[in-house]
Amino acid sequence: MTGDMVFSRAYSFGWFGADARLTNATQTSRRTKITWTYYYNVINACNLIIDTAGGTDSEPDNATNKLYFAVAKTVRAHSYFNLVTLFAHNYAEAKDKKALPIYDTQSDTYAAPQTVDSVYNFILHDLDGAITAYTNALNESVEPSDISMPDISVAYTVQAYVYLQKGDYAQAEAAAAKAISSSKKTMLSGDGLVWGFNTISNDNWMWGIDITGSTTGEVAGFWSMIDYFTYGYQSIGDYKVANSDLFNAIPTTDGRRKWFTYFGDTDMTRLMPANKFYDADRVPMGDADWTNDVHFMRIEEPYMIAAEAAARQNDLTTACQYLGAMLSGRDTEKAAAITGMTQDELLEEIYFNWRLEFWGEGKSLLTLKRFEKSMTRPENDYYKSLTAGGAIPYNDALLKFAIPQKERQNNPLLSTVEE
Repeated sequence: MTGDMVFSRAYSFGWFGADARLTNATQTSRRTKITWTYYYNVINACNLIIDTAGGTDSEPDNATNKLYFAVAKTVRAHSYFNLVTLFAHNYAEAKDKKALPIYDTQSDTYAAPQTVDSVYNFILHDLDGAITAYTNALNESVEPSDISMPDISVAYTVQAYVYLQKGDYAQAEAAAAKAISSSKKTMLSGDGLVWGFNTISNDNWMWGIDITGSTTGEVAGFWSMIDYFTYGYQSIGDYKVANSDLFNAIPTTDGRRKWFTYFGDTDMTRLMPANKFYDADRVPMGDADWTNDVHFMRIEEPYMIAAEAAARQNDLTTACQYLGAMLSGRDTEKAAAITGMTQDELLEEIYFNWRLEFWGEGKSLLTLKRFEKSMTRPENDYYKSLTAGGAIPYNDALLKFAIPQKERQNNPLLSTVEE
């Protein structure tokens, strides 16, 4: 939707055509319905666990149950955060406007919509409860056995995102620092940059899933959509590539420039992420098992949050320490150069690194809105005519999802939500 990922030719199969053309955010769009239904289904599953544990504010006594309670609270908070950032405008502009219903128990049939501020407060309350429960479980030596279950560092990272989006930068920085200190993960660097996105064993993955024959999405899954070496939509014509303006801004000294490369025999396949997301055998259209793993969160995220939060407080020394720690494994020249930047220059560098570092990982729209940027489609975007008449601002209605029409019809209490 931001144009950081573009179709280099007309789409053929329709999975992301509406997203590329910015017709996906309406009440009748398939995308809004899928997104709304998915997250509320996740919330419903979390509510089952939380209700079984005794309710939102009733942490169980058993250490193992404390862990499950903490996980459920973390995932519920994460789901509401994604919903409120997609279905409402930025916190500062929309905090007093009604946005979403909050379901905190399975017994609710219809819930009235709450203000953006109320949703944020509910999310933060969930995360406070999750972090307390994680801490109490850890005190009894109980923690997740693998990264398919989010741990306390994930909860701190979600908390940091929430505070950052809310504009509470001191709290965001503090939560991000706790995420880093509580995690056992290390950032990618050097040669690791070009192999680090297809296996759950990566040292930098905080939360992800081991995709197997029983959990794969097959041709409808992530790898089919993004990887030229997997049989699927990316390899047979729905070419999703990097924004050429973004790519051209990557210094030649930056190892991440290698992520985007040319494969195939036409310019339409140029700038595919063929060295970021790829099946290890590297045979065009080769993998038809669709069992490469998928990550949800990685340790570079709290470093970037901490850098941004510190920069917004004009603590440039601390901001450079966090950003420099990441850049040192990607571009040593830029890592050295950032120490001489002004606050505005450093924030622009941080914005650029959010777009580049997390390309294809679902952070682009959130970042565009938080930095209050306008979006212009690049020359290599087949749908560049969308912004031929001028840039689209971050708070345009095209970039905010509308509550699905079917949901409005089924829940009469949603009639008070403005679109």
